[in-house]
Amino acid sequence: MRDVGKSLTGGSFGKESFKLLGEEGAWLGFASNLLRNRYIFGLLALYTLWGNNRKS
Repeated sequence: MRDVGKSLTGGSFGKESFKLLGEEGAWLGFASNLLRNRYIFGLLALYTLWGNNRKS
């Protein structure tokens, strides 16, 4: 799962390119972090909903 996330965001390569881009890159990194966090939160929400449905 972690490898998939790295390939989607570019992993360390993405961080290096953000450094080269400077301020603009920082915004790109910020946006990608937000998207990644939303994805993780979505998975957590689905998992908890699925778990609650299984209990009842």
